[in-house]
Amino acid sequence: KGLLTPFKGERYHLPDFQQGWTPQNPEEKFNYLHSSLRSIIDWTFGIWKNKWRILRNISSYDIRIQECIIVGTMVLNNFIRAHEDNDIE
Repeated sequence: KGLLTPFKGERYHLPDFQQGWTPQNPEEKFNYLHSSLRSIIDWTFGIWKNKWRILRNISSYDIRIQECIIVGTMVLNNFIRAHEDNDIE
């Protein structure tokens, strides 16, 4: 409940979709879009974890502290992006 998962039995991973690919059905198109979005999200989290290294070992903290760390790094990241022109990340 509340989780969008790919359709089973259909192509999913980006390498499965080669050049010239056209969706065979709506499920395959959904899987392609789902996989593309997941790749972007994974890439974004990788950058975030490199910038805020505390996120690499976040599981060692209590769940309430984890929530504060995540929200805090999001707020700091958004503040930096809004106010710093030369933030390379």
